[in-house]
Amino acid sequence: NIILEPNRCPMPQNVEGIISADSLSLSWTAFGSESAWEVTLDTMSVVVTTPAHTFTGIPLRFVYTVQIRSICGTGDTSLPFTASFDNNRYMVSVLSNNPAYGSVSGSGMYYNGDRATLTASPYIGFKFVDWDDGDTNNPRSLIVTSDTNNPRSLIVTSDTTLTAIFDREEGIGAVDLENCVIYPNPTSGEITIVVDAPLSGAVLADMTGRSEEVKPIAVAPGVYTLDLSSRSQAPYLLTLTTTDGRQRTIRLIRMEN
Repeated sequence: NIILEPNRCPMPQNVEGIISADSLSLSWTAFGSESAWEVTLDTMSVVVTTPAHTFTGIPLRFVYTVQIRSICGTGDTSLPFTASFDNNRYMVSVLSNNPAYGSVSGSGMYYNGDRATLTASPYIGFKFVDWDDGDTNNPRSLIVTSDTNNPRSLIVTSDTTLTAIFDREEGIGAVDLENCVIYPNPTSGEITIVVDAPLSGAVLADMTGRSEEVKPIAVAPGVYTLDLSSRSQAPYLLTLTTTDGRQRTIRLIRMEN
């Protein structure tokens, strides 16, 4: 006859796991005479003598499944305890505090352990100040993780939004370049151009490089107006050419009404 003896080596209990970057940190509770534990993740297997272990250099995936078997003596082991840990996925949204001041990139869905690169790109006439959490790095490269002990991480436990703070460059107001003045700048519509010679041409270009000839209206000798109210809110470059062949390129900011 075959006599089946009960398995007296207790299985590990209260198994917990923390996923961060390229590692999985495990801990559990011992219940009895265990002297060691065999911990297995994929093809990686290790025997430890304390109820904790960290696998490093692990590949990024959606779910990690581990098996932990208690060892109570030679030939005396518990049944394996199987635990699965989800690699949570979060939406990181990157915003600009004012889309007319600058653009941002880096929004997307990130898994725990992913690296996110956030970039703030100010338009001409504006500057990047910081992110709304006070960080001033730009571009900003971070690891999305729930591990609060990682100082280089973006701590994420739910969908997260970061906002880039842009501001006007100092000195942006009425632009005075030698003998050429334009005001108001920024503008919500019409600008006034004051030059020391008649204009022979004017070209307006946006930040994508598209340009077109515009026609300022003469209202007095050396004084012109140009209506930008139909233009999109964005920075522009206005190049003026005078009848004596001189040119001036001036930064213009089209703001909301």
